[in-house]
Amino acid sequence: MPVNLSVDNLIKRFDTIKSNRYQWETHWQDCADYCLPQKAIITKIRTPGTKLKTDIYDSTAIQSAQIFAAGLHSYITNPSSKWFSLKMKERALMADTNVKDWLKASEDIIFDHLNDSNFNDVINEDYVDFGIFGNSVLYEEEDPEDVITFAVRPISEIYFLANHRGRIDTIYRDFTFTARQAFQRWGNNAGQKVLDLISSGKVEEKLSFLHIVLPRDERDVKKKNAVNMPFASLYIEPTTRKILSEGGYEEFPFFVGRAYKVSDSEYAYAPASLAIADVKTVNKMDGDILEAAEKTLHPAVILPHDGYLLPFKTSARAINYKISGSPDERVETLRIEREIGISLEMENQRRATIQRAFFVDLFLMLASLPEKQRTATEIAERVNERMLILGPMLGRLMHEKLDPIITRTFNILGRNFKLPPMPPQLKDKNYKVEYISPLAKAQRASEVKSISDLIFAVGQMAAINQTVTDCVDFDKALKRISEVTNTGEIIQSDDDVKAIRESRSQQQEMQATIDALQRGGPGVKALADADTALKKGENPNAGK
Repeated sequence: MPVNLSVDNLIKRFDTIKSNRYQWETHWQDCADYCLPQKAIITKIRTPGTKLKTDIYDSTAIQSAQIFAAGLHSYITNPSSKWFSLKMKERALMADTNVKDWLKASEDIIFDHLNDSNFNDVINEDYVDFGIFGNSVLYEEEDPEDVITFAVRPISEIYFLANHRGRIDTIYRDFTFTARQAFQRWGNNAGQKVLDLISSGKVEEKLSFLHIVLPRDERDVKKKNAVNMPFASLYIEPTTRKILSEGGYEEFPFFVGRAYKVSDSEYAYAPASLAIADVKTVNKMDGDILEAAEKTLHPAVILPHDGYLLPFKTSARAINYKISGSPDERVETLRIEREIGISLEMENQRRATIQRAFFVDLFLMLASLPEKQRTATEIAERVNERMLILGPMLGRLMHEKLDPIITRTFNILGRNFKLPPMPPQLKDKNYKVEYISPLAKAQRASEVKSISDLIFAVGQMAAINQTVTDCVDFDKALKRISEVTNTGEIIQSDDDVKAIRESRSQQQEMQATIDALQRGGPGVKALADADTALKKGENPNAGK
């Protein structure tokens, strides 16, 4: 049934969505309090510039979240090396040199525009949100100057819905603008409330607005104007229910990454969700150890007196009075025996658990590898166990966030004539995105290793029986390895290989003929020389 785009129905729908997300907000606030205090504004309101949470005694989770984000950026979307490639879904098309050249040129243009835009500036923040909240939202917009531009949308203002296939296709963004910003965006159509604030000089007072993006079920596909695009875009002032502007998008402009998705909700859990119990525990333990250390450095004091005055104090720097047994009795300190070493050991164990939840061990291991050793096989051998856990998360991140980013960027560049002309044989054909970053290669490196192990085994068998090599198509094995490792550029085309092999075969036949003639003696050699001379039109008996 088509979605009714009336303002009343859209706001009623938003109220339901907002209510359904309430339980998640408490959990996100908990994770942010201890792992990302600068964004701990899910259920709390904090004036910009005020102090962050002051009862954090251990920063392991905060540092681990930053390493997690930096690791994803470096080993999935590194700006210094191309991290994706384009392939046609029909394998036969990839044999065409024109097709491969066009795809390669398109890859380079997309990669260059992503690097020239602010993509690399904002993607790290997006990865931090991904690690803390489990749901990160990136927005891509066409830009008249840079062609494309990106923005991170905080989870506190984003509400989303998935379609019947589990893909997110509806976004409600509840955000604030100052009166000045609203007037700059919509002018006199910003609403009477904005105009009143502008006229009274309260230009920096904030107001709430809604941005809704959802599929447009009823449209005229023959028209290319904004209100007939596949996705509707509406800005609404919710209190007056006024539509400030209506437009559309050719592609869904929000890219949502979800870490540990659960089947009963559109939202997902995060690495921080798995570690939050240990984060809270180690924070409490750190506070207790600091208190114990303070008592050791500044123990309570016992002074002579007519009697102990209750209550008896054991806090640092406390003073207790006791009955004086002698006028010469000394001032003493209260010694409380405790084993801090055991607490430190338990604390370090929990710190290690927190770091594993954020894959700190994996990313620091990759960073410690020398560049020459940082091959897909080397990475796979070293991080195979950790990849079992990280793999599903990476797969979802690539499918739900990176695939749509490349697709929308590809389409925007095409609409702005930034791509080379498409070969005619690709009309109405579909392409796919393959990832060639170190972590993506590591996920596929097991296939390369399996092929290599098979070829090695065949080589050992061939020492006993040479005919066993007939069972293996070495050309196909090499091509498959080049596909997995994205090294197809150095592989010769089938036509070139055929020409090289034919030339080699002819040379081998000629050499065999020469060898046979030489073994036949002087008479045969003389006949061969005469035959060669006759073919050249010479007289073999001239001068004789």
